[in-house]
Amino acid sequence: GEAIKIKASKKIAFRAAKDLKDSI
Repeated sequence: GEAIKIKASKKIAFRAAKDLKDSI
């Protein structure tokens, strides 16, 4: 289950970065 956690956290980080980029 650890790989899934890492995958999910990467997805969240990517999404957060995308939102941040859009807001600028």
